[in-house]
Amino acid sequence: MPSSDGDQMSATITLDQNLSVGYTSAVARRIDSIVYAKYPEVTLLSTSAGSSSTSNVFAAMSTTGSNIINYTFRLTDPQDRERTVFEIADEFRADLAGIPEIKRSNVSTGGGMMMGGGSSVQVQVFGHDIERTNQIASDLVEQFSHLEGARDVRLSRDDMRPEFNVEFDRNRLAYYGLNTSTVATAIRNRINGMTASIYREDGEEYYVKVRYNKADRTSLEDVENILVYNQKGQGVRVRDVGKVTEVYAPPTIERQNRQRLVTVTVALGNNVALGEMVAKVNGVLGSYAMPDDVYTAIGGDFEDQQESFADLGLLMVLIVLLVYIVMATQFESFVMPFIIMFTILYALPGSAIALWITNTPLSLMALIAIVMLVGIVVKNGIVMVDFTNLLRERGVEMYEAVVTAGKSRLRPVLMTSLTTILGMLPMALGLGNGAELWQPMGITIIGGLTFSLVLTLLAVPILYYIFIGRSDKAAARRKARQQRKYEEKMKALAENNQ
Repeated sequence: MPSSDGDQMSATITLDQNLSVGYTSAVARRIDSIVYAKYPEVTLLSTSAGSSSTSNVFAAMSTTGSNIINYTFRLTDPQDRERTVFEIADEFRADLAGIPEIKRSNVSTGGGMMMGGGSSVQVQVFGHDIERTNQIASDLVEQFSHLEGARDVRLSRDDMRPEFNVEFDRNRLAYYGLNTSTVATAIRNRINGMTASIYREDGEEYYVKVRYNKADRTSLEDVENILVYNQKGQGVRVRDVGKVTEVYAPPTIERQNRQRLVTVTVALGNNVALGEMVAKVNGVLGSYAMPDDVYTAIGGDFEDQQESFADLGLLMVLIVLLVYIVMATQFESFVMPFIIMFTILYALPGSAIALWITNTPLSLMALIAIVMLVGIVVKNGIVMVDFTNLLRERGVEMYEAVVTAGKSRLRPVLMTSLTTILGMLPMALGLGNGAELWQPMGITIIGGLTFSLVLTLLAVPILYYIFIGRSDKAAARRKARQQRKYEEKMKALAENNQ
């Protein structure tokens, strides 16, 4: 889908791990000052730094953490500013790259594909070894970042985070009359908390959550000293039934078809074709020495594009068949619809030339316009062929009927074509907010219809004269042969009677 110049922009900025919220907020204030000083197009700025509560809706809809800053920008209308949202985003990326505290950043120019966010290339790296796939994915991020037209190359897997891992000794658990489920639940309740009761007052309900004080649940020793009670009421510390270690692990592990994967996403710049970027990405993957137990695949928007193009190709074949069947039924001929269907072939080069002149990539909207052209361009050929048939039924000779039909139907053909072309002109010019989404449709229809109009006025009469004239000559020869056979038969009967 084409990307459009909207009035929204968002950014996610990640600093180094283990930073305090105060430090992250200080970096956010520096970025705020840059935005207010360099971007007068920003009318509303929303900033959030730090980690949200698990009960917060915002935490479920975005990535949060003590080292993460989320921005949401509201811009002025496109006609009220000199720079597009894509130019503003590129300049903001350059400003963020100049801040040494920022580890990585992602700037989005919309709320997704249908909202003008554009497309992206997703390279899926499959492998069971997390460290190895992380290393390979990081290498690919570095190489993809240098590709022309690539923006915000990022990984789907966050950095390794420190965590406490409790390894239980099952023999000691059995000695104290405990099991892994009981101890694990106790540790979780003391760290994360558990709802012990509900306090009601004036029709309001308040959940009472009980857990250790923050100062008693931060270090490794605090976890080791957690008391767990068995069925006899005896208190047993965690260090007596297991070993607590500090390890680094990924926050999440993605899987597809029961295989671990990490995704490298390459966002596309403005007016960069998805197929062009896929070719560059394949060039990098082809030169990369991949281990035997790791393999890559390209999915995401490219996979959706291939499926959509295949569906539209099948749809176009069905439409052509249905149009042919309808015309064959109306004309009671298999040849005349074939002549009219040539107008579709005239429209395709016109659409391609129009997209090339305007430097517009072939998108889903352009393909939908090509499907629409199948029903639009044939009307000119129907008008000319139908009037030519009418003249021939009145006894007009073939050559004269073709010339007369071309002259008399010129005005109706021009009127119907120009009304469609002029009606699509505002769409092709891209006027108004979000018009970039529909602009390829207008350009494709105008280019295909214009090219088809010129060739239809010239080629349809010629094809009619060739095919129908040849068909008439063949019919005349068959009729002459039948007449000769009839005369010979009558002559033989007369001779027999004598």
